[in-house]
Amino acid sequence: MIQYAYTLYNLNGAETSLSPMSDLYPLDKGIGNGGGGVNEVVGAMPVVVIEDVDPKYTYIKLYSVEY
Repeated sequence: MIQYAYTLYNLNGAETSLSPMSDLYPLDKGIGNGGGGVNEVVGAMPVVVIEDVDPKYTYIKLYSVEY
């Protein structure tokens, strides 16, 4: 399982607080096949889309939390 969050920032300037965490997304081999071993590559490949980004900031830090 994995979750994502982000902050927006300007170089040598302001940074936002951490966004709310995303929903939990499974990282597994498919329905009924379970998860993989440590450092095993599985078929899941999440795509992260961040909408409505404040144009006052020029950079994004993306955080992932893997369970």
